[in-house]
Amino acid sequence: MVKLPSDQRLIIAAIGESGEGKSTLLNLLLNSPGENKTFFEVSEDPEACTLSPRSEDGLWRGDPNRPITVIDTPGLGSEEGPEQDVQEALDIVKILKKFGHIDAFVIVLKSGQSRWETC
Repeated sequence: MVKLPSDQRLIIAAIGESGEGKSTLLNLLLNSPGENKTFFEVSEDPEACTLSPRSEDGLWRGDPNRPITVIDTPGLGSEEGPEQDVQEALDIVKILKKFGHIDAFVIVLKSGQSRWETC
């Protein structure tokens, strides 16, 4: 595990397709064990919940010595087509630039789905 100075805030951005669980993962990271607070909206429905990038400050799993900022992003690969993906990517870049740096990008994939296509 990486040891960070207690005053250093870790900045994490989640990226992936719509409905893969980015918001669910970030909610988990911001909650203390046993808590179930909702920082980012989630849904069982196939429609996307995250329509624009948004950040939230908190503590890694409730640890007061591990401050974090997490960034939830809209899903890429939308049914609206590549033009919508380009616009969402530009919106993501805008919010990322505000932070000056990102410590980690988490690519969220739904388990059990192969992303590799055969030729």
